[in-house]
Amino acid sequence: MSRLSSLHAEQLKQRQRSLCALLAVTLLIALVGPTPRAGSEESEFAGLIRSKLPDRDSYEPPTLVRPPKAQPMRAEVQATHISGAAQRAQPSGFATVQAQHAEVPGHEVEQVNFLGDACGAEPLCGIESMEHSCDGGYPGIDACDSFGVGGCGPGHGTSTCWCDRVRISCSPCEWFGAVELLLMFRVGDGLPPLVTTAPNNGVLPTAEVLFGRDRYLDEMTAGGRVTLGTWLDDAHCRSLVFRGWAATEESFGFQTDQSSNPLLARPFFNVTDGATPANASQIIAQNNTRSGTITIDGSSHVFGGDVSLRQRWASGLGGTVDLLYGYQFMRLDEDLRIHSSSIELPGSTSGIPTGTISDVIDRFDAKNEFHGGQLGLAARYRERCWSFNGLIKLGLGSIQRTANRFGQRQTTIDGVSDIDPNGLLVRSTNAGKISDSTLGWVPELDATLGYYWTRNLDITFGY
Repeated sequence: MSRLSSLHAEQLKQRQRSLCALLAVTLLIALVGPTPRAGSEESEFAGLIRSKLPDRDSYEPPTLVRPPKAQPMRAEVQATHISGAAQRAQPSGFATVQAQHAEVPGHEVEQVNFLGDACGAEPLCGIESMEHSCDGGYPGIDACDSFGVGGCGPGHGTSTCWCDRVRISCSPCEWFGAVELLLMFRVGDGLPPLVTTAPNNGVLPTAEVLFGRDRYLDEMTAGGRVTLGTWLDDAHCRSLVFRGWAATEESFGFQTDQSSNPLLARPFFNVTDGATPANASQIIAQNNTRSGTITIDGSSHVFGGDVSLRQRWASGLGGTVDLLYGYQFMRLDEDLRIHSSSIELPGSTSGIPTGTISDVIDRFDAKNEFHGGQLGLAARYRERCWSFNGLIKLGLGSIQRTANRFGQRQTTIDGVSDIDPNGLLVRSTNAGKISDSTLGWVPELDATLGYYWTRNLDITFGY
């Protein structure tokens, strides 16, 4: 009986030790929690239970927070993780990427949505956009090569693109342009001595020069340039660009009479047949024997334009390089007009009747017109709010040169006029129109620094 009691007591102790061990393991599992299996995720409810504060007086059921309703997609860029080396921006109004980072307790989810074309969907300053363009608007991805948008061919990982669908769209999202104010400098023209005074009756080389023997039409003038372009393919790999520019007219003028200088003369080189070529002068005003005035004016007009196809050639590191080729036009018009008028006074000893009025006109008109092809490179780089644009190109073609020379002398005696088609510098032997053509070239080098001002506007300054 005592042995059975001892055995029963020993079994009871073993059961108590097993129960204590089981309770200890259960408590350890409750505190530590089960080890999650590979690839499994903890439920949101379990996470909320584990985050319950241990010092609550009584159990409170957890409150499950409903996730917010999905917001409609917006045609803009929302990105938080973009490397600075890959930040690039293209002209506004093209397809973009919407990158959203939604935080959920315990993990993070990133959602990237590819949007369609949205006019004016320009990224915020320094934020990249996903555009259908060869330069790969999304960091590290070439839209043309990787996504094949707009019929662009294969070539993943390369910076080239070919597009087999070319069209001109009426959508304003496919057009871009610029308006620029230009400050332009001309080389100018050197003029020979045109008006002289004493000594030696205004005959060169000893006479004093009042006008000429200097460079004119070399001042700074304002001008402008207008650029208009359109994308020719859905991937924005190729564009058609029109440019037109012009400078304001530059001119000069000179006028004087005998009140400023007792002697006024027009110098010239006399090559009359039968006479020895030599320097001579025509007296316009002299003391009290002849009264006269002289007026000289000239002007210069320059304008031009070009049309080019631009094909994406290379891209990377936030920049693009386009190859351009097309047609270029430029025209330069200049003119010079000299008008002198003299009246014979009673004290004249020239033998010309008193009161005779003599008007002499010489006019020169020159036109230079360039037509040719152009070839060059256009580069663009953007770093956050700043951008740099560069262009280098060369136009090679034909220059059509035309000169029109006109001379006339009108003599009026007692109200009766006689017109002679010979001026002082333009005679019947060299008057008229002449033209020829020659090979010409027109280089252009542009460097422009721009600042992102608004969604669709950059302020630029360059040379």
